[in-house]
Amino acid sequence: MTISFIARDAEGREYTIIVTTESIETATKSGRSYIPGRRLLETTNGDPVNRIAKGVYEVLPALGPAVRVASDHPDAP
Repeated sequence: MTISFIARDAEGREYTIIVTTESIETATKSGRSYIPGRRLLETTNGDPVNRIAKGVYEVLPALGPAVRVASDHPDAP
């Protein structure tokens, strides 16, 4: 499952964050089922994102310092 939302830094710059949730396949007596697994957060240009708290994130660009961003989007984890 993949969702995306907009987060902003202190200066108002926007970052689109993509959240991908891996599915874990499990076997039960009634068959196979899937449960949510690890979440991967990254920007649209591939920079990794750390979740600090609900709605608060740290973007880790390849070049330059980390950037704190926030979002009040209802889908933001």
